[in-house]
Amino acid sequence: MFGCVHSYRPTTERVVTGANVRVSLDRATFQALGGANTELELRVAGLPGVVLKNATLASSDDEPCENGVPFIDVYRDGAVVLLPPIELAGAHRLRLVFNGRDTTDGALKKASSLDLELTSAAGVSCQRVPLGADKRDVAWRLEAPDPGLLASLGARAFPFRTSSVRGFEPLWTANVREGAVLGKNRVWLEVQGGTDRSGDYTLVLLG
Repeated sequence: MFGCVHSYRPTTERVVTGANVRVSLDRATFQALGGANTELELRVAGLPGVVLKNATLASSDDEPCENGVPFIDVYRDGAVVLLPPIELAGAHRLRLVFNGRDTTDGALKKASSLDLELTSAAGVSCQRVPLGADKRDVAWRLEAPDPGLLASLGARAFPFRTSSVRGFEPLWTANVREGAVLGKNRVWLEVQGGTDRSGDYTLVLLG
C-alpha cells in the first residue's frame, strides 16, 4: 500500500513535568515496515535559559540519555533548526525526526522513551518522556489517513489438496488491487486469477 505511514495521537493528554521543562506529546508518526522516518510532535514549556542539547529515542531499559537513536532533523514552531542547542525558554512546538530503520530495528522494538538532554544554569539534565508501551495510562489512537492511493500484489500457493471436489485441485492464485483511500473509507478494483493442478481449469475474478 502506498503512503502507509500511520499517525497516532494520545487518547488523553499526558504531561510530563521536570525541573526545567514541561512536555506534552501530540503525535507519533511512523511506518512499521520500510525506511520511512519516525516523527514525534510535542509541546514544550521551558524555564528561562533552558536549551535542548540532544534528543534520542531509546529503550526504557537504558539509562536516560545514555543510549538511543539521535534525531536527524528538528523543527521548532514550524521552522527547521539546523544545529543544536535549541532554545526552549517559553512555550514551543517541536517536531523531532528520526531515521526510520534505526528506530524500528532498535528503540521501538521494546518499551521506548523520548530522552531530552537539557542544559541550564544548573547544569546538564535529562528529561525522559515514556511513549506508552510500558505505561497503562498512555494509550494511542490511529488517525484517519490523508486521501491517497493504495496498491497491493498478492499470491497464494496450494501445495497440498485443499478441495473435496474431485477434479478441482487449486494450485495457485494471484491478485492485483488498486484504489483510493478516503479517510476511513477504501475503494478499489481487484483482479484475481489462478489455475488448478491439472491445468484444465482457470479462474479469473474482477471485483
